[in-house]
Formats: sequence, structure tokens, C-alpha cells
Amino acid sequence: MISKRWMKLLVTLTDDKQRVIALQPISQKEDATRLCIETCIARNWRLVDANA
Repeated sequence: MISKRWMKLLVTLTDDKQRVIALQPISQKEDATRLCIETCIARNWRLVDANA
């Protein structure tokens, strides 16, 4: 899960620069992966497969 400190920093980024944020589950369990995907969708972040 993303810490409150990181979220505070991310919401301050108001310019139009594209950024890559690597969101990695803390485990390979299905729930952790789903949480990462849901977070990206909720925040309109681009989701990429780091293994591709």
C-alpha cells in the first residue's frame, strides 16, 4: 500500500510532466496484485507490466 507520505507528495505534482511510478505489490498474492491494479485505475495512473 502507498504510504500517506508518498500520497501527499504525489498530489503536489500539478504540472503536465509525464512521470513513471512503479507500483509493486508487496507479495505475489492475487489480493496484492488486485490492490495495485485498483489503485492505478482509481488514480488514473498508467499501468505497465514491468516484466514485459
